[in-house]
Amino acid sequence: MNNQNFNFEEFFKKFKEQLNSDEVNEMFNTEFQDVKKTLEDKLVIGFFGTASSGKDSALKAIFGIESDEISPVPGSTTDVKVFSVPNSHIILLNAPGFGDAKNELSGKAKEVINDVDIFVYIVNADGGAKEQEVKDYNELKETGKDVLVVLNKIDVIKSSEQLDDLIEHTKTILQVEDKNFVTAAFDPLPLIMEEPYGLEDVYNWIMDKLDKKGKDLLFAKACRKKDLVCEKLIRRYALKAFGIGAIPVPTSDIFLLLPLQIKMGLNIASIYNVDINDKNNVKQLILNILAGNLGKKVFRTALSFAKSLEFIPGGQIFEVAICVLAGTVAASTTYALG
Repeated sequence: MNNQNFNFEEFFKKFKEQLNSDEVNEMFNTEFQDVKKTLEDKLVIGFFGTASSGKDSALKAIFGIESDEISPVPGSTTDVKVFSVPNSHIILLNAPGFGDAKNELSGKAKEVINDVDIFVYIVNADGGAKEQEVKDYNELKETGKDVLVVLNKIDVIKSSEQLDDLIEHTKTILQVEDKNFVTAAFDPLPLIMEEPYGLEDVYNWIMDKLDKKGKDLLFAKACRKKDLVCEKLIRRYALKAFGIGAIPVPTSDIFLLLPLQIKMGLNIASIYNVDINDKNNVKQLILNILAGNLGKKVFRTALSFAKSLEFIPGGQIFEVAICVLAGTVAASTTYALG
């Protein structure tokens, strides 16, 4: 279908009819229960790194919380802390080394070690990786869990050449793969950077790993920079939808993609603390996004988004692909409404 000939009014009329159908209500209930179950799950993330590596700064940059603002789990010690993030099912383990955590924790807190989903190991760029860092990192890898190495405080490095050398040295001495290594400045010098650096790379790695565990929504809901994780989430759903939309189907079957779109909308609504228990509220949110000039803008943005991903060869695209891409961008508009 030629995108210039797309009839938004006709599409919206059909969309509204379908949105209120029994079939769609059943779809919504299914996806609603799935999202609700996900939010009731538990997520445990372990943050490790020697003294002054920037673990507390990482918690603040990633989650927007100060370590002294969250309550420790019984059994935490002075050097090894276990926190429960407010209004979530997320547990954070903050320790100087894996051995310290295993030896010092007791009771319920010690159980957290076995429940960790992913590890984030932070290395101080002002000093680099040494024998202790190598030992800690190897112990984390031996658990069989995914480990991200973050070279933090790169803003203190004077030149790009020095930074490049430090990055290569750190990767080599730790024997860490590129895909599991990022650079960051969680608490940068104000004169150099106004905002934490490398946060998007950290978010992307964590979201990818937790997606495989079905726990990415838990993390996204607790993030400080919700726009970054939502963009990641939306693009992921767009790519999944493209796989469906690439199959030519009649126009009347365009709403086969609705379950995917509904789940995406529920996820984003949950991340922004919109009450997803009110089903009419969520439906009305979707209708408001698509209604009038805002809806037309969403479709234009969807086409631009599709072109950026090279989904429209020669300016052409399947009608189903237009629908789902428009849906993903429409869902992103709920950021503002949420």
